[in-house]
Amino acid sequence: MDAPSHSGIPVCDFDYDTALTNNQMKKVDYYAMKKFQLPVELMMENAGYQLAKLASKLVEPGSNIEIGIGTGNNGGGGLVAARRLVAWGYNVYLDFPDIRLNELPLKQASRAVAFGAEIGRIQMPDLFIDCYFGFSQRLPLPQAYTARIHEVNQYLCQRLSLDIPTGLTEDENDHPFVFSDVVCALGAPKKVLNNPELTSKVYVADIGLPNQAFTDLGFENNLPFHENSLVQLLL
Repeated sequence: MDAPSHSGIPVCDFDYDTALTNNQMKKVDYYAMKKFQLPVELMMENAGYQLAKLASKLVEPGSNIEIGIGTGNNGGGGLVAARRLVAWGYNVYLDFPDIRLNELPLKQASRAVAFGAEIGRIQMPDLFIDCYFGFSQRLPLPQAYTARIHEVNQYLCQRLSLDIPTGLTEDENDHPFVFSDVVCALGAPKKVLNNPELTSKVYVADIGLPNQAFTDLGFENNLPFHENSLVQLLL
């Protein structure tokens, strides 16, 4: 492992041959929930906190942050981040291409709005955070999200994606995806991020998954989360 970066986040050499596919990551999540009684809401809370912490490295308090929110758990993580960022002095705006949120993200939306996050888009944000879809996304995406991809790719600010940039899949295709400057992958590195068209800085966030959840299933995840709950991959 190299020395910590200027942000204080450790930088770790990484070989994508050991990264997990999306389906393997799903197995780890489900196994951890069953074997270790790790609830989705707790992992969502951890993911949102780590996302907010990474966002705070990119822009100063008082900045305008727009967060794209999906209907599922990835959107829920974005809403946790929204609540945290508002509490830290940021101006947060929430974009909902589809307002039919699942039960848990809906609860997180109520909390974020109660803290002061505003519903609606902003013309020129200082940072855009993509939380539309995670590793469960399937193509083709709904038209509303495809339109958002084209729009946010025109933003002049930095783009930060939670887990996987929206539109990026493991299959080779010409479908558009969010051109993220930074990715906050959750739990472990994903093979889908090893894409020559993706030039993002990739960070991996500890969301509370125990190493045993990986080793029991025959996978590896030896990132130094004991040093910092965010680790930057040096590819």
